[in-house]
Amino acid sequence: MTTYQPVSCELHTRLELAIMQRRRLSLEWLEDGVRRCEEVLPVDIYTRAAAEWLEFVCAEVRQRVCLDQIVTVSAAVSVAVLVV
Repeated sequence: MTTYQPVSCELHTRLELAIMQRRRLSLEWLEDGVRRCEEVLPVDIYTRAAAEWLEFVCAEVRQRVCLDQIVTVSAAVSVAVLVV
C-alpha cells in the first residue's frame, strides 16, 4: 500500500452517519488498481497501520477499503418491485 492520504472531514462524516443510521450506500473505490462500484452497508470505520479503513457488507460478505481509495459515495437507490 502507498502512503495514506487523509480524506476530507465531509467524507468521513458522511460515512459515520451512514453507519449510525444503517443506511446503504453506492460506493465506488479502487481495488488493486481496478475501479469497483457496489451497493454496500457500511458497518465500521477504524484506524490500522497508520490509515483509516471502512468496513462494509457487500453481497453478504464483510469487506474493507482504505478511505483514500474511495472514489465516490452516494445514497443507494433502492428499487421496489410491485407484483400485481
